[in-house]
Amino acid sequence: PYFGLGANSALEDVVELGKQVKSHGLSAEAASSFNKERGGEAKALVKLSRGFDRPGALGFVSFILPLIFDGIFHGMAPSIFSPNTIAMLQASRKDADGNAIAYSFQEVVWIKRLDRLKQATLVGGFLGALTCAISASLRIVAKAVGKTKIEVSLASSMVLFLGVAVRRFYSSFIDNSAGEVLAKTSTDINGKKVGKTGGIFEDNESMIMRQRSKQRERDGG
Repeated sequence: PYFGLGANSALEDVVELGKQVKSHGLSAEAASSFNKERGGEAKALVKLSRGFDRPGALGFVSFILPLIFDGIFHGMAPSIFSPNTIAMLQASRKDADGNAIAYSFQEVVWIKRLDRLKQATLVGGFLGALTCAISASLRIVAKAVGKTKIEVSLASSMVLFLGVAVRRFYSSFIDNSAGEVLAKTSTDINGKKVGKTGGIFEDNESMIMRQRSKQRERDGG
């Protein structure tokens, strides 16, 4: 595994195998009992480890995204949602005698499954409520302006799209020098488009330097 528990798991296997050999001797019964005791843990360990090692988008969905969700939900409600998987593997709980014992791999798998179910329920409920609220708002606005809900929805989408486009356009020029703005808009110092049209091949920086040189010459003359 990739979370530093491979050696610990091997030592637990050795201890359990020693117990079974001591009870049943070197026999098939010892091997069967060992598999029964440790097989579930091995399967859970492999499942957890593979979840951390998937490449690309699948790795993001199976590893990074759950870490993000666990951080958010556990931070908001630590009594309801457990920490992320890696933290759970390092955590401990109290047994019946009050002693601290580590969570088994199978326990971690089931706890995280329950967390995913609770997270999906909460997110699904929120999205459902948000959808109902938006639908009700569109219905009210449509009734007020005498339009259909579809027309109001399309108009709202266009306004939102234009707002995002204007914001991105404005942010791309914020704190830029005049030369950078001209370069981004492919415009020369006189407001003319720079490019192959009209036989203009000069880049903005060269054009600005040439204009400044002419200005200095006029000022000096």
